[in-house]
Amino acid sequence: MNKLKNVNISIDSRIISHLGEALIDNEKVALLELIKNSSDADANICTVRIDTSYESKYGKGRIIIEDDGIGMNPYVIENGYLRIATSIKQKYQKISPKFNRLAQGNKGIGRLALNQLGEFLKVTTRMDTSLFVDSSFLNEEELENIYGNREVKHLYEENLNAYHKFEIDWRKYENGGGSVENIGIELETKEINAEINIFNHKKKHGTRIEVLGLKGLSFWGNPKISKELESDVLAFLNPYIDEKANFRVSIDLDGQSFRSNRYDKKYIEKICDSSYVFSFNQDTKQFSYTLIRSKKYIKQKVDKLIYQMQKYDFDLVSEIDYKILYDNFSKVEKTILIDRIKHIKKNFPQSKIDDLYTFMDKNHGDNIYLPGSFNGEIYGFDFSPKSITSEVKQLVNTISGVKLYRNNFRIFPYGDNKNEWLGMSNYNARYQSVLFKTHTTTGYVDINGESNLELLEELTNRQGLVLNKYGSNFLKIMQEIVYKCAAIEDGILSNAFSFNVDKAKKTESNSIISVLGLNFKKRPNYREKASKRTENVFSGIVDIKKNLKNPNLLSNSEIELISSSLEKEVTYLKTDLNLIKMEFENKEKQVEDQNKYFAEMYPLIGASIISETLAHEIIRLSNNVKSYVRNIRSALNNQTNNDVHLHLKLIDSDIKFLARYASLLDVNSYSKRRRFENLRIGSSIEEIMNNSPLLEYKNMEVGYSISGHDFEGTLVKDSFKIIIENLFINSTYWLERNSIENPSVAFILNRDDKQLTVYDNGVGISSEVAQRLFEPFVTNKPEGDGRGMGLYIVSNLLHEIGASIEISNEKNSYDNYYKFIIKFAEGDL
Repeated sequence: MNKLKNVNISIDSRIISHLGEALIDNEKVALLELIKNSSDADANICTVRIDTSYESKYGKGRIIIEDDGIGMNPYVIENGYLRIATSIKQKYQKISPKFNRLAQGNKGIGRLALNQLGEFLKVTTRMDTSLFVDSSFLNEEELENIYGNREVKHLYEENLNAYHKFEIDWRKYENGGGSVENIGIELETKEINAEINIFNHKKKHGTRIEVLGLKGLSFWGNPKISKELESDVLAFLNPYIDEKANFRVSIDLDGQSFRSNRYDKKYIEKICDSSYVFSFNQDTKQFSYTLIRSKKYIKQKVDKLIYQMQKYDFDLVSEIDYKILYDNFSKVEKTILIDRIKHIKKNFPQSKIDDLYTFMDKNHGDNIYLPGSFNGEIYGFDFSPKSITSEVKQLVNTISGVKLYRNNFRIFPYGDNKNEWLGMSNYNARYQSVLFKTHTTTGYVDINGESNLELLEELTNRQGLVLNKYGSNFLKIMQEIVYKCAAIEDGILSNAFSFNVDKAKKTESNSIISVLGLNFKKRPNYREKASKRTENVFSGIVDIKKNLKNPNLLSNSEIELISSSLEKEVTYLKTDLNLIKMEFENKEKQVEDQNKYFAEMYPLIGASIISETLAHEIIRLSNNVKSYVRNIRSALNNQTNNDVHLHLKLIDSDIKFLARYASLLDVNSYSKRRRFENLRIGSSIEEIMNNSPLLEYKNMEVGYSISGHDFEGTLVKDSFKIIIENLFINSTYWLERNSIENPSVAFILNRDDKQLTVYDNGVGISSEVAQRLFEPFVTNKPEGDGRGMGLYIVSNLLHEIGASIEISNEKNSYDNYYKFIIKFAEGDL
């Protein structure tokens, strides 16, 4: 017999308990969900009272959560509050009516927190009817969807003198009372009068929730929980919150009171050394920031410069015009377009954003999955000695960390001591002088845009962002753009107040070096001055012996005695000076020997730098070969010989590249003996570049040209190869990163001056980096893409053959320096 019967999925009442346990981690998270509900209800205050000794028929313990929010009417209670996984806020009211707060809850599961807290629930609520006096924030359809009636007058009159109550005994659900719908809840509406005092606060509207029979008595009784309420619950609230969005929370646990913090932003802005205010606009795709430095911080940079110059025997000989320095460095404002990878690379080359999630549009652009609008403020403090008071340092230690907030509620764990979500430590390990360090920085980031609600999702347990395309991109943008902009701006300031150490060492006595309009004069060589003075004294003594023959003044024996004594002292002084000279010469020899030792290592280090640069290409080529082999197998199965031949040709090509790269890594191994040769510079470059795989970088082909009149120079052939290839690799890196059209590198030979000029048609070198470019560990590349040693090695390898390298003062169309000039020695070494 065949029968048909329509059946439905039903949900057992125990699902309430199961969902609560699965979705709400613990009592702290449950309490926070209820506090967030108060914020969504446009409350200004939320009070929580926890009494573990309270006795009721439902068990021991009671929690009362009370707020002065807009409250609920029967329609909201039935169709919103009591309907699990349906959120009126998500559908119809993402922005609160009074304070325009973006809704915290959007999954409709927050009330399950109440089941986690206790056995029994009692809710009393009263609507804020002032909403219906001026209801311009909602149209009739929205009024009906949210409050159940499109008539403003009806809603006003219905709720003016009424409050609503309902109770839930969670045990009925846990004991398996059938389907959820079969367990009834009585919703009572009562008329209010002057004698009835529903709430403890002064306002006449809000919601009062009472939880009886606490399930986590042992949790609340733990001695550590009071501290955790401050650090884990109240810490969720943004202490930098503006007064207009004021939302304060107080918690009382068995007589111990705790209140949410509120930081004085104006005071922090006043005492910090550098404040960094930023925002991203989802509509315009622009990231903007303003960095403001204190006069104290700029003066500290001046003092440090003077101290450093004194270490290298320079004294300040000009007046300090602090007003000019303050005007030049107190404020920086910039805007960066971050809609596409190529735009970021062009406008902010230090960012490492190749792994951002992107999509291709009809114009074949690498559009970025953007996370929605956000903004924030970061405050940096200089912790160096004598730069900060103990009181300020103690305050910063207390509030350190850049925290992430949504609608003024914190998203953990971002900003915790052990959470490096901005990558500060990694950056500071490379650039130690940067002000913005983990322990010297405080601030916040707000993701309050309406688009953020859908793009930046939180994990169900509210402990972090979902790392989808938007969440991952947001964290990467925060690290590689937001934080780095602040750090690099601070580095630019430090570079501006720095000087070329090598140049300072070689500067002659009494010469002037100027830094930011401050003139420093090289002290005399006191050793030479003392020697000269000693000779003068000695010569004077000789004159005394010759000319002082007047017996009325001194007898000859007395003169002889005095002069002999002086002569002896001066002889000792000359001996001492010679010893000092010998000591200095010995020290210089020791340094020279040490430099020779390091010079032996330069080729090896140079090869290592090339290996680091080429490693990415070797991996890419290896992956290409794997792909070609896979395609060949597929082609063989399909008997498509053309594809087989094509991919075999590609394999041959890439194998040549791999072999070439391998030879580069071995060309200057430490074990090889270096040999000086007289070679023609232009011909040597032509030999190096001929059929070089370096001419293809990633998906880019780079052209090169050699012009001018060739000349001969004394070279170490293998070292010269590393010099040229290092310069070429450096050019191709930036040409590709900045998407330069028709990329090319030029080599220009000047036979008369024995000079080689090398440059490319890229963006060039900014003035902030140019003056220190040949120092070790100085680079504009993102971390991981270089260590800042390449040009330092080039400089030292050239020095080995009596040559030198410098940057020309000529600038390109980008107003950047761009030409390297290599000067070769005249004649043989």
